[in-house]
Amino acid sequence: MLIAQPYIIVKRTIKDNRQLTIETRETLKLYHDRIISASNHFYLDDILDMSYKPFSGNKGLLYFHTIRGVYSFHIPSKPCKFIGQYQYLKEMRAQQGCPLTDW
Repeated sequence: MLIAQPYIIVKRTIKDNRQLTIETRETLKLYHDRIISASNHFYLDDILDMSYKPFSGNKGLLYFHTIRGVYSFHIPSKPCKFIGQYQYLKEMRAQQGCPLTDW
């Protein structure tokens, strides 16, 4: 693993006629060829772009724009280093002219 980024899974349920919000902390893990979340994995070749939409404080949404659609993650801190490491890997692989999955 090269770098990790914490994120929050927000689950809302109704119990006894009241809405409950349950937050679970998880981690995105960036490897040389993929990113692993609690419920999914993404090969870097399948990620077209990554973007971040900040909210109040350091919280925001991290978006993976992939060949399978857009995936969003609630992020409790700015993901600058995570996005930077991803962009570096993509750039290095593009310069070498081979897919990330071969690395």
